[in-house]
Amino acid sequence: MADKISIDDQIKAMEEAVSNSRSYLRMVERYVAEGERPVEVLQDVRARLPKMEAVLETLRWIGKNRDIIISVYRQNKS
Repeated sequence: MADKISIDDQIKAMEEAVSNSRSYLRMVERYVAEGERPVEVLQDVRARLPKMEAVLETLRWIGKNRDIIISVYRQNKS
């Protein structure tokens, strides 16, 4: 089982992944325009990026509301 990763570290990792995906998207757009890659590759990257951004926003929300989430969890647990 993997070690626990803090929410802040998860956010940083996802920010990096989203940034890398945006850069990759720009690169693939150029390759497709030049005919060096099929358009399906571009469509795949475009389809995945919004999902990754949604995950990032969810993690940020959890990070901002962490104390409330923990408090409610503890109340429901007892």
